[in-house]
Amino acid sequence: MSERPIQRSHEPDLAGLALSETELATLERARSDALAETERVEFSDGPIVLLARMLSSSPFRDPGAAAVQLGELQAQFYRLKDDTLDVASDEDVLASLSDAFEAAAGDLALTYDLAFDELRRQDAGDPTDPEAVASPSFGSSLPAWVAYDRLVSADYVVSQAGDAALVRLESLDADDLRESFERGLRGIEEKVSRTHDLWRQACEGAPPFASRALADTLTSIGQGFDAYEPRLLAQEFPADIDYQLAHPVSEELVGIDYVAVWLHRLCVEDDLLSHLGERTCRRVLDAGLPEWHEQVANVCELVIWGLLDEAAGPGAAPDGLVQAGEHLSASLLLEDEAAAYLDGMAREMATRRALAQGSGRVGA
Repeated sequence: MSERPIQRSHEPDLAGLALSETELATLERARSDALAETERVEFSDGPIVLLARMLSSSPFRDPGAAAVQLGELQAQFYRLKDDTLDVASDEDVLASLSDAFEAAAGDLALTYDLAFDELRRQDAGDPTDPEAVASPSFGSSLPAWVAYDRLVSADYVVSQAGDAALVRLESLDADDLRESFERGLRGIEEKVSRTHDLWRQACEGAPPFASRALADTLTSIGQGFDAYEPRLLAQEFPADIDYQLAHPVSEELVGIDYVAVWLHRLCVEDDLLSHLGERTCRRVLDAGLPEWHEQVANVCELVIWGLLDEAAGPGAAPDGLVQAGEHLSASLLLEDEAAAYLDGMAREMATRRALAQGSGRVGA
């Protein structure tokens, strides 16, 4: 996973181990193999120098096979990071490997087992105590999926800087990238502030007959503002958005952009329901889906579709549903955005009706 060579300053005397050019090259290949096997990405020279110091001072070093021992200890380091889910820091893994190597009298297979058991003991705690759950400590290397998420996050942040040319990270030098990243973060922070205001508006405008799914989703979004980490995972807003919208948000939107559009559309739906009145909404909901308050189905869609069916009549033609939507919009004196939203729902209902009737078309 990494092609970074061992620093020339480590050659030919690696922390007291006199290794040949061939042995050093073999060690580098072994590191690449170990990173590939554990699916990790490394951004430094890794543990090789510290492991070499440990081995050079050990009475169990085999002078004729020091490179082999060092290569195996290096591989065990990455395996331990991976097998302990990165909870153990680089320093703890190195210390455990050192102690285990001595306790195992240089037996490499036993070394891994002893080091793993020790790290597991260090990580042991009360599993029912949330405070006892340790966070990852990635150190000099990352699991490939974490590195990918961080790269996607950085790309998303930089794209917020407003210059399309900056979206390609590889085109920036370190200073430009840092400046663009910080500018992008400021842009995200402004979006977070505006979106938080939109969330408050959605909470205040939620109908008194909101379903449990809607209430739970709004609560989760509210909690997500405190947990959102745009420096690390800008593309992932930590919330369970289970409530369905009549017009779903595109999955191409991520992070705070997705949440902002979702909340905006919810506010439009709340506005539509407020124009209809609570009594009308409850009547239509109870008639169409008595258990609506326990469903994830969209409340606004259920109400509008029920009213369109009433207005157009049972088994009405698709075009009749569209016309019923236009009449309902006019009678409610809806503004442009709300009117367009209702029209979209009417056309969606008409399309489904057309498919069910086998005609497959809806009038313009």
